[in-house]
Amino acid sequence: MATIVDVVSRASLFDKEQVRDAARIEFDDRTARAREVTRAAERIHFVPEPSRVSAG
Repeated sequence: MATIVDVVSRASLFDKEQVRDAARIEFDDRTARAREVTRAAERIHFVPEPSRVSAG
């Protein structure tokens, strides 16, 4: 009986670790993507142009 509980406990722990690891990888991917977007946004410079109103 103790062996069954031990096997189930280990399997449950392994499943929890896999879920945690997957969540961490997803978090790291989102963080890296956010950094890329931030760097790209910092390279964009908006220069407003005078409005072109037609005298029509």
